Order: sequence, then structure tokens, then C-alpha cells
Amino acid sequence: MVGFGMQRNAMVADQIAARGVHDKNVLKAMNKVHREAFVPAEVRELAYGDTPLPIDPRPV
Repeated sequence: MVGFGMQRNAMVADQIAARGVHDKNVLKAMNKVHREAFVPAEVRELAYGDTPLPIDPRPV
């Protein structure tokens, strides 16, 4: 399985930058946010996919 860091980098390149977002500060921020921390454990492996996911209401 690919680690979350690699998934995060790929998401920023393949989904965000590829859609025309080129502001370096935005891309840098997107690369820092650990999306897997905001979704329930049972869907954590999908955190960087291009699909809607539920948000985990519990504090991290």
C-alpha cells in the first residue's frame, strides 16, 4: 500500500494542480493537510481519492 504522504502528493499533482490551481501557497497548504485525520477510520484509505467522504465529527 502506498503511504498517505505519497497519496497526498499525488492528489495535489493529479487532482488539484492538474485542474489549474497553480498558486504555490495553496499547493503547499494542500500538501500539508492530513486528510486522513478528518474521515472515519473505515474510509481512511479513500482520503485522497476524488470522491466525497463523510467527515469524522470527533476531535483528532
